[in-house]
Amino acid sequence: MRILKVWLHILSSVGTGLSAGRQADQMFRSYVLSCLDHIGVFRFLEQPRTYGEILAEFGFVDGSYTREVMETLSADPKTLIEKKNGRYQVVKDFQVPGIDEVMRDVDPRIRPFKALAQGMSSNILDRLREEYIDFSTALEREGNDLFHTFNQILGNKIYQSMRAGAFEFIGTRNLDQMRGKRLLDIGCGSGRESADIWLKFDGDIKITGVDPVPSMIAEAEKGFETYLLELSEDPPRITEANRPIFEEASATRLPYDDDSFEAVYWQFILHWTSDPRKAIAEAVRVTKPGGWIFGVQPFKPQANPYFNLVIRSNRNSHGFFWREEYRQWFRENGVDVEIATPAGMFRAQKVMRERQSSIQ
Repeated sequence: MRILKVWLHILSSVGTGLSAGRQADQMFRSYVLSCLDHIGVFRFLEQPRTYGEILAEFGFVDGSYTREVMETLSADPKTLIEKKNGRYQVVKDFQVPGIDEVMRDVDPRIRPFKALAQGMSSNILDRLREEYIDFSTALEREGNDLFHTFNQILGNKIYQSMRAGAFEFIGTRNLDQMRGKRLLDIGCGSGRESADIWLKFDGDIKITGVDPVPSMIAEAEKGFETYLLELSEDPPRITEANRPIFEEASATRLPYDDDSFEAVYWQFILHWTSDPRKAIAEAVRVTKPGGWIFGVQPFKPQANPYFNLVIRSNRNSHGFFWREEYRQWFRENGVDVEIATPAGMFRAQKVMRERQSSIQ
């Protein structure tokens, strides 16, 4: 029954989470291809070229990212380029799809991702030449345009529906046990997510929200009450006891003591971090025995390859990973993780110390 409720939240939002992801990826695909087309990559590949010739022609640096770009292009089901005998060549009559053409088939609820795709795909060429910047800097440059775009997306109904699915999966009884306790919201962003979580507990929760982007923390501190009113006509009263705390911090280096929180939550975050394995270890460390770690995390192969290229264009962004890697990273810290639906709702309970000792 719990899994059915999780799926109902996804279906009520966008048909399926995977369908929404595919539509969003077409936007990222269009902008990635446009970046490459702008410097003449596809014209150059009208003749068969070796990987080394491509690097030399455009000043690209050999590395895992450059190789992933070429692999993504050659593995594209719409067949952009072919690889034969170690040489790459664009297919006959290939044309880069225009963003207007792509947008005609996109659900209106997915369209805010267009601005994110446009803003972040500009990092692609810098990354190929190893002149890339980190995610926090990319989010705040150019007059904060990208920051405001990202903030808008965080308020998207898709995110709210996925979050509702994650809360269904954790279960009512476990949520009731979290009331009045401490919850760490990793990657809290502008505070919209924290406000939604706060309302799910009717204000009876002590949230600490962390994010590595200074302007996100500033926005969360300033706008939390506004977000509450956007999400609820009559929200519970904010007091000194239940007012969230927002702090600048990295998921891979949490500034908290061991066993500090009864619950830890994140949604669509770990692929943006430099080391998701370390982030999981940190989350387990700060969770009290018996506490829960839960949220939403997409995985390969469902995760979109062109969005992955955009994510990895930022310095210290790991990109998407496999579901089994995720399970293994939790197991390394003595925790088993349950994952529901291809959309990646998950929950993991940190075992009590007595059980940990018996396992060891």
